[in-house]
Amino acid sequence: MEQKKDKPVQRSEQSIQAGKKRREIREENARLQRLREQQKRKAKRRTVKRIDKGLFKRLIITVGALAAVILSMIIFFRVEHIEIRGAVYYTDDEIRNACGVSKGDNLLTLSRGKISGNIMAPFKYVDSVRVSRQLPDTLVIRIQEGDPKYAIADSRGEYYLVTAQGKIMEQIPQRTVAEYALIGGVTIRNPEVGEQMELFVQGEEGGSAQTRLQALLTLLTEIEAAELEREVASIHAPSAVQMSLWYEDRFEVKLGSADRMDYKLEYLKAVIAKEEIYTTGKIDLTLSDGDKAFLLRDE
Repeated sequence: MEQKKDKPVQRSEQSIQAGKKRREIREENARLQRLREQQKRKAKRRTVKRIDKGLFKRLIITVGALAAVILSMIIFFRVEHIEIRGAVYYTDDEIRNACGVSKGDNLLTLSRGKISGNIMAPFKYVDSVRVSRQLPDTLVIRIQEGDPKYAIADSRGEYYLVTAQGKIMEQIPQRTVAEYALIGGVTIRNPEVGEQMELFVQGEEGGSAQTRLQALLTLLTEIEAAELEREVASIHAPSAVQMSLWYEDRFEVKLGSADRMDYKLEYLKAVIAKEEIYTTGKIDLTLSDGDKAFLLRDE
């Protein structure tokens, strides 16, 4: 039986034109894609060039500024004047000679910590040093000196001057103790001039050494804050809660603990202001009965 052969499919002219159109579109899209990629590469190269130029420009500016600063430090801002403020116990020349700075030194590179140390090491009355610069050529040194108004003994019976902050300033002979407010009822241990005092305490009765020292320092600080240091003749501090003082030679003042010491001393000033200048007696400011003070006048 004879089989029939398939005849080849004849494409129409319309189908041929449609295929040709699709090929042209694909080729155009490919061309456009290549063109976009070329543009991206060119744009990237231009960006890198701009960044490189900007970075180089900034680098030049930074180097120039740094060179200007270094040059100014070398040529300008030299020390011509050293100004001393606040010194009483020591002369300005003594401070200048000790500070370690000479005319012509670079003002900007000086170590303020080193200057402070150079001054405080030999001068025991100096409590603190502040160093500042006043451009273009002045170094300013501000001195805070301790002002010892209180005398206290060590366990051997030797007397030392101390500040309200507890700094030991110097050893003094017994004959001069009366010139200062004497702190009694307690002694100091291993005193060293220029160092903070430590109390000599046996046992814990009356509070530990640190507790008693803190109470005493609070009292001394508040005395000066109330501007009573000239009127206080002596202080008695056998414990942290049994402190007292003598106001001139007129009143024995019981203060108790350091609690509310500022209030107690202001109260003391108010009580004394109401009394005649010849009145003497005892004043109880322990505030054991509320906020009341008690005055017992001598007959």
